[in-house]
Amino acid sequence: MKIFNPQNTLLCDIQVDDRSVRYRSIMSDDSLTLYFSAPESVTIPLGSYVDFEGQRYTLFYPENFKKHNTRNFEYTLTLHGNRELLKRFKFKDTAAIPYRLKFPLTAKPVDFVTRIVLNMNVHDSGWTVGECVDAPDKLISFNHESCFDVLSRLAHEFSTEWEIAGKTIHLRKVEKFKDEPLALSYGKGNGFKSGTGRINDGDKIPIGRLYVQGGERNIDFSSYGSLTLLLPKLGTLVYEGKTYRTDAEGMSITRDGNTNVGEGSYDGSDIYPKRVGTVSQVITVDASKNLYDIKDSSIPTSLNYRDCRIAGKKATIVFQSGILAGREFDIEQSEDDLTGYIHAERRFKIVPQEQDGMIMPGGAYVPGVGDKYAVFNIRMPQAYIQNDSDKSGASWDMFLEAVKFFAEEETNKFQFTGALDGIWSKSRWLDIGGKVVPGGHVLFSDPQFLPNGEVIRIVSVKDYVNSPHKPEITLSNASVSGSFASGLAKLEADEVIVEKNRKDVIRFAQRQWRDTKETQEMLENSLLNFAGSVNPLTVRTMQLIAGDESLQFRFVNSKTNPVRVDHNITFSTATKKLTAAAGIIQHMTLGVTEISTGDRPQTYKFWDISGYTSPALTDTQTAFYLYLRCSKTSTAGTYKLSETAIAMEGETGYYHFLIGILNSEHSGDRSFAPVYGYTEVLPGRITTDKIIAQDGNTYFDLLNGIIAGKIIFGAGSSGLENIAEWKELSIGGVNLIRNGNFSAELNEWNINYSPSQTPPELSIVYTNLPSGAFSALRLKANGQHQGVWQNFVDTNQLELNKPYVLSFWARIDDPAGGEISCGHEGTYYNQMLSNIWTRYIIPFTPTHHSNFVFYSSRVKAVYITNIQLEQGTKPTAYRNHPYLERAIAGSTEINGGLVLGNVMGVKNENGKVTAGMNGLNSNPIRFWAGSPVQDMDKAPFKVFDDGKIELSNILEGKEISILNEPIGNLPDYLGNFAAQAIVNSFYESYTKQIDQYSGATFPNLIGATQNNPLDTPNYTERSVLKEFTLNAAAHVWFNVYASVTAPSEHETRTITLRLKNKTSGAVVIDSWDIDTQAPNTTGKWLHVNEQLPAGTYQIEGITRLTYAPGRDTDDYYSYATHGNISIGMSIDMENAAMKKEALQRVYLRSDGLLCVGAADEYLYVRQNASDYFLQAKGNMKLTSKNGNYSIEINNNGVYINGIKQ
Repeated sequence: MKIFNPQNTLLCDIQVDDRSVRYRSIMSDDSLTLYFSAPESVTIPLGSYVDFEGQRYTLFYPENFKKHNTRNFEYTLTLHGNRELLKRFKFKDTAAIPYRLKFPLTAKPVDFVTRIVLNMNVHDSGWTVGECVDAPDKLISFNHESCFDVLSRLAHEFSTEWEIAGKTIHLRKVEKFKDEPLALSYGKGNGFKSGTGRINDGDKIPIGRLYVQGGERNIDFSSYGSLTLLLPKLGTLVYEGKTYRTDAEGMSITRDGNTNVGEGSYDGSDIYPKRVGTVSQVITVDASKNLYDIKDSSIPTSLNYRDCRIAGKKATIVFQSGILAGREFDIEQSEDDLTGYIHAERRFKIVPQEQDGMIMPGGAYVPGVGDKYAVFNIRMPQAYIQNDSDKSGASWDMFLEAVKFFAEEETNKFQFTGALDGIWSKSRWLDIGGKVVPGGHVLFSDPQFLPNGEVIRIVSVKDYVNSPHKPEITLSNASVSGSFASGLAKLEADEVIVEKNRKDVIRFAQRQWRDTKETQEMLENSLLNFAGSVNPLTVRTMQLIAGDESLQFRFVNSKTNPVRVDHNITFSTATKKLTAAAGIIQHMTLGVTEISTGDRPQTYKFWDISGYTSPALTDTQTAFYLYLRCSKTSTAGTYKLSETAIAMEGETGYYHFLIGILNSEHSGDRSFAPVYGYTEVLPGRITTDKIIAQDGNTYFDLLNGIIAGKIIFGAGSSGLENIAEWKELSIGGVNLIRNGNFSAELNEWNINYSPSQTPPELSIVYTNLPSGAFSALRLKANGQHQGVWQNFVDTNQLELNKPYVLSFWARIDDPAGGEISCGHEGTYYNQMLSNIWTRYIIPFTPTHHSNFVFYSSRVKAVYITNIQLEQGTKPTAYRNHPYLERAIAGSTEINGGLVLGNVMGVKNENGKVTAGMNGLNSNPIRFWAGSPVQDMDKAPFKVFDDGKIELSNILEGKEISILNEPIGNLPDYLGNFAAQAIVNSFYESYTKQIDQYSGATFPNLIGATQNNPLDTPNYTERSVLKEFTLNAAAHVWFNVYASVTAPSEHETRTITLRLKNKTSGAVVIDSWDIDTQAPNTTGKWLHVNEQLPAGTYQIEGITRLTYAPGRDTDDYYSYATHGNISIGMSIDMENAAMKKEALQRVYLRSDGLLCVGAADEYLYVRQNASDYFLQAKGNMKLTSKNGNYSIEINNNGVYINGIKQ
C-alpha cells in the first residue's frame, strides 16, 4: 500500500496485515483502517493519503502506534473519505458580514445544500451540489454547527439521506441498481457463505393508518374551519404503483390493500399555504429613515396580498435568502387594511425595526434583487391551500410528503448480515463488484427467511484490503436514521428560536393565588421545623429568611468538585405526568458540624438521585408533596410523590427531603413550587435563585444568568443605554419641550381652536406606537388650525439666532397621507405625514420668541409623540425629562441577586407609568405613586429620603403628611399624622387660554371711548377657570397669576378675576386691576385669603377690550388676542396663624384606635372594653350632622343644645 504526503510525494510502500479493512455505510462511515509493522519509526504527516479501489482516503487524525522494541513498531492508520472535510468547517451565513453562525433559515433542500457547498468552497474547492429531494420550504435553525452536522440535520428534517460522491453532495435517499438488483441467496454457488442471519430493526409495528397534522400559519379559522392545514378530503394519490386515500375529514391516510391495524402519525407543522417570491426591484424611499420598498414582478394577478388580510393579525414579510435571510419585518398596515402592499406595482412597504442593535433595513442590511421572501399571517387564496384540479397547493404537498413517510412505515423492518463467498464473488467480480456498494440493491431469497424473494438495499459494506473480493454486507429495508450527534446539534440549534417557541423544559406554569394558599396549607402540614402562620397587617424587620435547615440542599454536577446546576421538574399538561430528571444532590447542613473557610466537599453528604416519571395524575383536586427519599447508609436516592406529608426521618433508614409541592389542577395545568434552598431578604439585598412572574412567562433565573420573557427597558429606543456595559452610547442636548410624549396627558399643553368651532377631539393612546414610545396624542381636528401648543413666549427659553432642531414621531390615519402645521409659531412648517410612524426632523434658527404649535386641519386623526426640541443641528434620541436624562446617563447593574439603578418605574396595562423608585440626588423623593416620572413631585404618595411621607386623597378634600416629629407625653405613642385641609388638590397649577379670536372682526366699535369698558357680550369673553366644592366651612387661600397682551397699540385689554359662589351667585372677590395697552404684556398676582362657608365656588376670568376712538373696524381684522391665567392653590406655610388653623394632630396609639389633638389636648377611642370607650382632655363639642343637636364641654360647664322630649 503506497502512502503519499500532502505534496503528492511517495512516503512509503508498506505491507498491511490481514486486519486492514475499509468500512462504508450510508451516512455513517467511509473509512480505511490500515494495520502494519515497521522496523523503525515512521512519521506520516496529516494530509497524507492513499488510493484504494479507485477512491482516495486522507489522514485527518494522527496515527496510533505501539512500540514493542527498538526494531518493532506497530501502527494503526485510519484514513477517511472527503466527507470528513465537512467536519472541519462551520456552517455560516456567508451573506451576512460579519458571518452569522447562529441563525434561522427557511428554504428548500437544494437551497440548504447550496449554502453548505458555498461554505466548503470558502476554504476548499471543487464542491458541487448534486441531486436533492423536492420538498416544501422548511424553517431550520442553526447554532454553531459544522457542515457535517448540518448535512445530517437536513437528512433528518426532510426525512431522507445524504451521500458524498467525490466532492458532490447529494441529499436524497441512497438507492442504486434498484431496477437491476444483484441476486443473492444462501448456499453453495448462490453468493452467501454460511452464518447469514436476520435480526429485527427496531420494534415499530407496521401501520395501516397514518394521522397527519399540518401547519398553522397563513390559516384563517373563520373561513377555513380548522386551526391547522388539513389533507384533501376523500383525496387519492398513487405513489410507487400503490393507491393512498384520505378520509372525509382530511385527518388520516390509508392504502388500498393494506390490512395492518397499527396507527402512525406524521408531523406536517412545517407545511402551510405560502408563496416564496423573488425580489425583482429594491426602492430606496428614504435611506436616512430606513425606508425601503421591494417589488416582485412575478406575483400573479390573482394574488392580491391586500385581499388576504386576517383581522387581528399583523402581516409580516420574512426574507428567505440574502443578507436579511431569516429576518422578519412588519408590512405597513392599518387596523383593517394592508396598506403596505400596492398590487398594481407588486410593491411591499417594509416597516423598519430594531434588530441586533441597529435599525433594519439600513446600512449593509438591505434587501437585494434576487432575494427570496415569504409573507406570513395572511389568508392565502384557495389555490395555494388546495387546488384539486392539478393536485397542487399546501394540502396536496402535505399529502405527498405524508405518503412517502407512510410507504416507509407500513412494512416490518429487518436486517440481514452475511459475508460473500470469496470464490463465487471473485469469479464474478467484474459483473457484481460495481453493485456491492452502500445503496445498492440485492434480490435476496432464502427458503426460510424469504422464500418468495425480496429486493433489499445494502446499507453497509465491509471489505478487507488483502481480500477485497470477499466483502461482508448488511441488508436492510429500513431507512437509515441520522446520528446521535446530529440530534444533539438540533437541540442546540433550537436556542435560536427559543423566544418564539419556549421549550417545555424551562416552562413555568401560571401561579394562581389559589395555588399560593394551597401551598401555604400544605407547608403548614409538612412536618417541618416551623410553628403556625402569622397574619399581621405589616411586617417590619431587618432580615427575612424563607427556608428550613433540612431543605438546604442543591443539585450539583459532581461530588468531587461540586458546582451548582439548575434542575428542572416539569408537569406535562398533555400526559398529566410529572417528570423529574436524574441528578446529584449535595446537602449543605446535614452532618456538617463546623464552619470552614475553604471548600471541603468531603464534609458534605451526596446522593445520586435516579430519574422519575409519575403515572398520569388524573385526580385534578389532589395536590402532592414531592420528596427525595435518600438512604442513610448509601448514596442512592429516589423521588417520592405523596399525598400526605412525611417527616424528614419518618421512615427507618431513610431521609425524606421535601423538594416541592405540586398544586392541584387549575385550567388544565398544575404549578410546581420548589421549596428547597432559601431566600434571604435584607435591607437593600435579596438572595435567591429565581424570580418568576405570576403568569410564568417572565422570569429572572439568577442561578443560570438568564432573563426571559418580555423585558422592556422603557427609556430610549432599545433600553441598551440602561446597561452599564453599553459604552458606545452618547447623550445629546436637553429636550426643551415639556411632556413631549404626553405621558402626563395634556399637562404643559394648551388647546387651540376658535370659539365658533367645535373643539378638536384629543385623547392619549398607549398602543400601536413607534419603538420606544410610552404614549401618543391623538388629534382629530373639527376645523381649521386646531391642535395644541406650548408656551415659549413667557419663558424666553430659546437663544435667538442660534441653531435648533425639532424632532417628533407622527402618522396620520389616511393612506394618502396628510399635512400638519408644526414648529415655531409664525414661521411654522407644513409637514406632510404618511400613514406609518415616521420620525420628522425640522432644523431652524429662531429670530424672535414664539410658541411651539402642532395644528391640524385634517378630518383624519393625527398621532404625535416623542416631541423633542434641542439646541444644535442634529437630533438625538428622545429624552423625556431631566430626571430620565440623569437616569439614562447613569447605569443599571445586575450582580447576582443585587439590582442597582437610578430610577425604576412601573406602568399599568395601558403602558402609563404610575409609580416608581428614585435614587437621584436632584430630587429627595425616593418612592412615589400616582404619577409618571416627570410629575413625581405632584404624586399623591411620596416617601422622602429624610423619612417624611406624604399621603393625599385619603379623605375627600384632605391631604395627610406623616411628619417625623416628637409628640410629648402621650403614652405608647406610635406615630404622628398631620392632616392639612386644602381645596381639592395641593399646589395645583395650570394655564388656560380664555379667549382666542384669530382673524375675527370686532363690529360696532366706532365711537367708543377709550378706557370706557364695554359691557356688550360681543366684546367680553368669560371663562370658568376652576370650580371646587367645600363640604364644610373652611379657610381657603390660593394665589392667582394673570397676564394679558393687547394686539394693537390702539386698544387696551383688561382681565377681571372673580371668585363667585356658584350656588348663591354671590361674588366673593371682584378685581379689575390687571390691564395693559399694546404692545405690552402685563402680569400680576391676586392673593386670596378667605373664610368660606360650605358650597360650590368658581374662579372666573373675564377679558374686555377698550377701543381707541377714530379707528375703523377694518384695522382690527386678523388680530389675535390672548389672556392667560395661572392658578396656584396652596397653603402658605410661612404664615403661622394659617398653619395653626389648618393643622390638626392625629395620633395612632397602641391601646387606642384613634387619638386627635396635641400633647395636652386629645381625644381617643380605646379598644380595651374594660377601659373607657371614649376619652378626651380639653374643650370638646359633639354635633349632629345637621347641626341641630350638640353636647359641648368646656371650662365653664356642660351644655346640651336642641333637646327633644
